[in-house]
Amino acid sequence: MSVRKFAVLLVLLVSAGSVLSGCGRRGDPISPSQAARDVRADRQKMGESVPAEPEKPVEDKPFILDSLL
Repeated sequence: MSVRKFAVLLVLLVSAGSVLSGCGRRGDPISPSQAARDVRADRQKMGESVPAEPEKPVEDKPFILDSLL
């Protein structure tokens, strides 16, 4: 296999991987504590055993590089 064919194949595989990795669930991501609260509420509605109340999330502290993002 020539170097050019290998480079083209590599570029195609990387681009296909990046396109496929962008596929996913639409919408804003939820925090783990919110997901735990949702599971708790769903189980309560169904009458199943309810897991312990999740801890409240720690307040987000700004990081020095946040302004770059």
